[in-house]
Amino acid sequence: MNFQSLKILDIAIDKKTIEILESIEKNDLPSIKKKYPKSTLYHLISKLKSENLLEKRKNKYCLTHRGRFYLKMLRKFGKCLEKFQEISKMFPDHIVEFPEEFVMRLDELNRLEVVSADNTNVLRPLKVLMDLITQSKEIRAVSPMFYPDYPTIFEKVVEKMRVIELVVTEDVWRLIEVYDHIEDLPEKFSVYVVDEQPHLAITVSDVFLSMNFYRNSGDFDFLRTLISRSKKALKFGNDLFEFYKDKSEKVL
Repeated sequence: MNFQSLKILDIAIDKKTIEILESIEKNDLPSIKKKYPKSTLYHLISKLKSENLLEKRKNKYCLTHRGRFYLKMLRKFGKCLEKFQEISKMFPDHIVEFPEEFVMRLDELNRLEVVSADNTNVLRPLKVLMDLITQSKEIRAVSPMFYPDYPTIFEKVVEKMRVIELVVTEDVWRLIEVYDHIEDLPEKFSVYVVDEQPHLAITVSDVFLSMNFYRNSGDFDFLRTLISRSKKALKFGNDLFEFYKDKSEKVL
């Protein structure tokens, strides 16, 4: 990262500078003048002018074209950062990681909820997932691990499904291909093998998106699942599935 990038990052993570840009966009700089000391405001405005984000026209500060564009990017960055922090709080002992192409789309993950196992109901996440699957017509999943119940689950729902697609690792495929009735599965059931190890597991349908993460210790967490039913989250999940599918080879 070069010096210029560091300066822009400094602007991006400074709440005050974003507030100034937004107040100037709304022609409401007086509200900011009431909020911060003159010396602080002067310093921040000078910094934004030096980056060609602000200019003065007829004794009034305005956003430059560059300033308007940067404000859009900063808003997007802020929303994605907030979403990453939200998920990290939900999974404080986990590795929350997404492919680089999806980092600036995290704000699409709306209406998130966590389904966790507890001492009285260890299978709660699996039951919730099964209920959602039975409501779905299409299922796509990226799985870096093997659920022992996979064959039974898909055998139960395959008839009512329009599409079932799995992206798995080579190790998981070796476990799936020895399943006794795999040759009897219909054509709408497809399996793809990906070379790289995904950092999370996803299941996405026309009804829901679910995600599981690895713990910091390196083991996969079956007992804590992130779920959303929002349309934006489903679009995010489908695109993430296609990302891994494009890197895969069809084996079934």
